Amino acid sequence: MGAGPRPNPRRADRHGVYVAVAIFYALLFLAVIWPVYPLFARIEPRILGMPLSMAYVVAALLLSFAILLGLYLWEGAGRGVEPDLGVEPDVVGTSDLVGGPDPRGDAG
Repeated sequence: MGAGPRPNPRRADRHGVYVAVAIFYALLFLAVIWPVYPLFARIEPRILGMPLSMAYVVAALLLSFAILLGLYLWEGAGRGVEPDLGVEPDVVGTSDLVGGPDPRGDAG
Protein backbone atom coordinates (compact mmCIF):
# COMPACT_ATOMS: atom_id res chain seq x y z
CA MET A 1 0.00 0.00 0.00
CA GLY A 2 1.25 3.43 -0.91
CA ALA A 3 1.15 6.52 1.20
CA GLY A 4 -1.49 8.04 -1.04
CA PRO A 5 -1.17 10.52 -3.85
CA ARG A 6 2.00 12.54 -3.91
CA PRO A 7 1.60 16.30 -3.67
CA ASN A 8 1.92 18.16 -6.94
CA PRO A 9 4.83 20.66 -6.67
CA ARG A 10 3.19 22.90 -9.27
CA ARG A 11 0.05 23.10 -7.12
CA ALA A 12 2.10 24.06 -4.06
CA ASP A 13 3.82 26.75 -6.13
CA ARG A 14 0.44 28.09 -7.24
CA HIS A 15 -0.74 28.21 -3.64
CA GLY A 16 2.30 30.28 -2.65
CA VAL A 17 1.66 32.78 -5.44
CA TYR A 18 -1.99 33.17 -4.45
CA VAL A 19 -1.02 33.70 -0.81
CA ALA A 20 1.55 36.32 -1.86
CA VAL A 21 -1.04 38.16 -3.98
CA ALA A 22 -3.57 38.04 -1.12
CA ILE A 23 -0.98 39.48 1.28
CA PHE A 24 -0.11 42.19 -1.25
CA TYR A 25 -3.77 43.25 -1.52
CA ALA A 26 -4.21 43.25 2.25
CA LEU A 27 -1.17 45.54 2.56
CA LEU A 28 -2.41 47.69 -0.33
CA PHE A 29 -5.76 48.06 1.44
CA LEU A 30 -4.01 49.18 4.61
CA ALA A 31 -1.83 51.56 2.61
CA VAL A 32 -4.80 53.54 1.32
CA ILE A 33 -6.65 53.93 4.65
CA TRP A 34 -5.90 55.62 7.95
CA PRO A 35 -2.58 54.25 9.20
CA VAL A 36 -0.58 55.11 6.08
CA TYR A 37 -2.64 57.41 3.85
CA PRO A 38 -2.44 60.50 6.11
CA LEU A 39 1.34 60.48 5.58
CA PHE A 40 0.64 61.33 1.92
CA ALA A 41 -2.46 63.52 2.40
CA ARG A 42 -0.85 66.71 1.10
CA ILE A 43 -1.27 68.89 -1.93
CA GLU A 44 2.41 69.59 -2.51
CA PRO A 45 4.48 68.30 -4.22
CA ARG A 46 2.52 67.83 -7.40
CA ILE A 47 3.28 64.76 -9.50
CA LEU A 48 2.16 64.97 -13.14
CA GLY A 49 -0.13 67.82 -12.09
CA MET A 50 -1.84 65.76 -9.39
CA PRO A 51 -1.60 66.46 -5.67
CA LEU A 52 0.57 63.97 -3.80
CA SER A 53 -2.46 62.33 -2.18
CA MET A 54 -4.07 61.63 -5.58
CA ALA A 55 -0.79 60.52 -7.18
CA TYR A 56 -0.34 58.08 -4.28
CA VAL A 57 -3.75 56.49 -4.92
CA VAL A 58 -3.16 56.38 -8.70
CA ALA A 59 0.21 54.69 -8.13
CA ALA A 60 -1.47 52.12 -5.88
CA LEU A 61 -4.11 51.51 -8.55
CA LEU A 62 -1.51 51.04 -11.30
CA LEU A 63 0.52 48.70 -9.10
CA SER A 64 -2.63 46.70 -8.38
CA PHE A 65 -3.35 46.47 -12.12
CA ALA A 66 0.20 45.27 -12.83
CA ILE A 67 -0.04 42.57 -10.14
CA LEU A 68 -3.38 41.30 -11.45
CA LEU A 69 -2.15 41.31 -15.05
CA GLY A 70 0.97 39.41 -14.02
CA LEU A 71 -1.15 36.85 -12.14
CA TYR A 72 -3.47 36.47 -15.14
CA LEU A 73 -0.57 35.87 -17.52
CA TRP A 74 1.14 33.53 -15.05
CA GLU A 75 -2.00 31.43 -14.70
CA GLY A 76 -2.32 31.14 -18.47
CA ALA A 77 1.32 30.13 -18.82
CA GLY A 78 0.81 27.41 -16.18
CA ARG A 79 -1.94 25.83 -18.25
CA GLY A 80 0.00 26.12 -21.49
CA VAL A 81 -2.60 28.35 -23.16
CA GLU A 82 -2.30 31.66 -24.88
CA PRO A 83 -3.57 34.53 -22.71
CA ASP A 84 -6.84 36.07 -23.87
CA LEU A 85 -6.30 39.80 -23.60
CA GLY A 86 -9.69 40.63 -25.09
CA VAL A 87 -8.48 41.14 -28.66
CA GLU A 88 -10.77 39.40 -31.09
CA PRO A 89 -9.46 38.14 -34.43
CA ASP A 90 -10.48 40.21 -37.42
CA VAL A 91 -13.52 38.19 -38.54
CA VAL A 92 -15.07 41.05 -40.46
CA GLY A 93 -12.67 42.61 -42.93
CA THR A 94 -12.03 46.31 -42.65
CA SER A 95 -13.45 46.79 -46.15
CA ASP A 96 -16.80 45.59 -44.78
CA LEU A 97 -16.68 48.26 -42.08
CA VAL A 98 -15.88 51.15 -44.39
CA GLY A 99 -18.14 51.75 -47.34
CA GLY A 100 -19.80 48.36 -47.24
CA PRO A 101 -23.54 47.78 -47.43
CA ASP A 102 -25.58 48.78 -44.42
CA PRO A 103 -26.37 45.58 -42.48
CA ARG A 104 -29.76 47.00 -41.42
CA GLY A 105 -30.82 47.50 -45.01
CA ASP A 106 -31.45 51.23 -44.48
CA ALA A 107 -30.55 53.40 -47.44
CA GLY A 108 -29.87 56.50 -45.49
